[in-house]
Amino acid sequence: MSDHRKPTVPDQTATAPHAGNGTARQPSRARRAAAAAVAPWRHFPAVRTKVAELVVQDARLGQQLLEQGVRASQELVEQGARWNRELIEQGVLLRQELAELRGEIARNKAELAAYRQHTARQLRMLIRSSFYASPMEVGSLAPREDRMDLDACFRQLERLAPYAFAAWKELLEVNSHAYEGFPLDSCSVAGHPMAQEFCCFLWPYLQGAVLDIGCGPQPTPCYLRDYPSDRIAGIDPLPPADGHPFVYVQTVAEFLPWNDKTFSAVVIATSLDHVLLLDRALAEIHRVLRDEGHLVVWLDHIPGAAKYDPYRPDVEKIDDFHLFHFDRPWFEEIMNQRFAIDEMAASSERSYFYAFRPRGEMRGVS
Repeated sequence: MSDHRKPTVPDQTATAPHAGNGTARQPSRARRAAAAAVAPWRHFPAVRTKVAELVVQDARLGQQLLEQGVRASQELVEQGARWNRELIEQGVLLRQELAELRGEIARNKAELAAYRQHTARQLRMLIRSSFYASPMEVGSLAPREDRMDLDACFRQLERLAPYAFAAWKELLEVNSHAYEGFPLDSCSVAGHPMAQEFCCFLWPYLQGAVLDIGCGPQPTPCYLRDYPSDRIAGIDPLPPADGHPFVYVQTVAEFLPWNDKTFSAVVIATSLDHVLLLDRALAEIHRVLRDEGHLVVWLDHIPGAAKYDPYRPDVEKIDDFHLFHFDRPWFEEIMNQRFAIDEMAASSERSYFYAFRPRGEMRGVS
């Protein structure tokens, strides 16, 4: 079937030049609008370049702000650290000043306490000065006739503490050689660095019959030199070098050969840490001391020294002269069982002087 429609002929009027005057015809309205919409994008490369410049500038400004912030933070940290160091230094200085003030207060307190002790001691000496005008009656200081000799005492000590006794007996032999010639650091003789100080502490408590435990090999200890020898008794397991001018018994503190309440004062100068059985020695001292009497002790404290137990099977010497050393807490604890402290003075960092009075009726040992 054939198509009888006429073929379409393109419209030549839209683009063809006007006939007759030779000029081009103007674009239609739609074409002009489309051309106006596309025209700005002809400048797109320039816009893109400008945007890139703005991005770079923004990044540069951001970096500058970041660096400024970092520097400011570092400056603040450094300033804070300086202030902190200054505060710490000021705190250290203040603590040092406070420590110095506390030390000065402690020294003042110690001086005041020493002055009070000295004043009290002088007062007691004045009160007891009547002793020489009307001396206290003293009975016979002769030991009991039924006393044990030294060998019997040793056998008893070995039976009670066999392990500790062997070490103690060995130390006794060492000490006997150490006392030869009365050296200043071992015997209370004239010139001893602290013996005269102990004499001043002891003197107010001397009255009536006096027992010196561990009187040493010298004739008379310097702290008893001015006391009447007929009122003194002394014991020591070591024999004297040339005899004593007072009643002397070669025995040990665990077995005192006197009746109850015989003595008004018992003196132990640097000897209490040489006994074997502390409990029995203190019980015996308590037994022979009168109720109004005093036990006066000079000893050293070693901080941290272990509490002594002579009944343990592993007892060993702690140096060439001792089975044990005292430490103040446990020493005062065991003393408090039978005695009360009347006075205490620190002669040095380690050396202490004590004056005890007996407690109650706790006589003898079990």
